[in-house]
Amino acid sequence: MRSIHIAILAFALFISNSCLGHNLDETFSAISVQDGRMVIQLELPWSVRDAVLDRFPEVKGTSSIDFFREKARQYIAENIEVSKNGQVISPTFLGLGDGSHSHSISVELHYPETDLEALSIRNTLLFNYTSLQQNYHQLLFADGSTRRFVTSPKNPEFRANGKGDHKLLANTEVKYSALMVLIIAIGAVIIRQLDSAGFFNRQSKKQTQSVKSA
Repeated sequence: MRSIHIAILAFALFISNSCLGHNLDETFSAISVQDGRMVIQLELPWSVRDAVLDRFPEVKGTSSIDFFREKARQYIAENIEVSKNGQVISPTFLGLGDGSHSHSISVELHYPETDLEALSIRNTLLFNYTSLQQNYHQLLFADGSTRRFVTSPKNPEFRANGKGDHKLLANTEVKYSALMVLIIAIGAVIIRQLDSAGFFNRQSKKQTQSVKSA
């Protein structure tokens, strides 16, 4: 019975993780300096596909994956703008994940800059798809401190040396943690109900009989 308990709880965790990745109105990014360059690591929901199609209608008429990925890169480059003292800094690298995750797309951008404090970042990803979009950012500085910012259609840009607001991302984390706890609790209730109904005992007897007959 213990193995069945573990299996059900594992399934509950799988469901909760899947649910977390399906919020189509949010993107998450981690921004830091690595190996002498600024790196932005993004997680985008699959709805970014629709945002790309909205921006580049010509993609709808082709079955070429390479053409779509090219336009997706162009869309991301258009909607992530890093600047310093009013001068836009172009990325030296923009890589897309292979799409192996069922609910999100990973993106990584590199910039020839190491002074996070001096940067302004404009993130308008998916604003053309929904007016409810929220793009979350966590910046990691050299001293180990972090700051959190969010962009939305009303506030599309932030300065890295701003105060930030830890509550923005923290509230989202709490919401998702509560969802995970709820799903696990439901799994535990199901286990208890099956146990009280004698389900596990019947399964155990069937396994025993199968072993004897073998």
